[in-house]
Amino acid sequence: MAILQALLVGLLIPILSSILPIVRVLGQNLNDALNYSRSRVKGMYVEIMQKSKSNIVPYLIFGIITFLYGFGIYYLLPLSLLSLKLSLILQVFFFILMGLLLGLTLLASNV
Repeated sequence: MAILQALLVGLLIPILSSILPIVRVLGQNLNDALNYSRSRVKGMYVEIMQKSKSNIVPYLIFGIITFLYGFGIYYLLPLSLLSLKLSLILQVFFFILMGLLLGLTLLASNV
């Protein structure tokens, strides 16, 4: 299990994190992709949405996933500490580390 988690962290995460920049560069023509002296910021687009036509499904799905993640840690960490299961404690810490990595990635992409 430790080898699988190490491979996940060491290989899969860098591969997945390089997909978005590669797709972004492939969407441009070659001259714009290689020109670093010009600013990449284009004009700003503001969309005003009506309240009745808003799509809340992605927010709802993300909220449910994060709730289950937090509740799982809130429930499993004390359970593993009280039952002295070292493997479960280490798995919970690994999922906390993955959550921190995901949160920092989301923060960096939004900033």
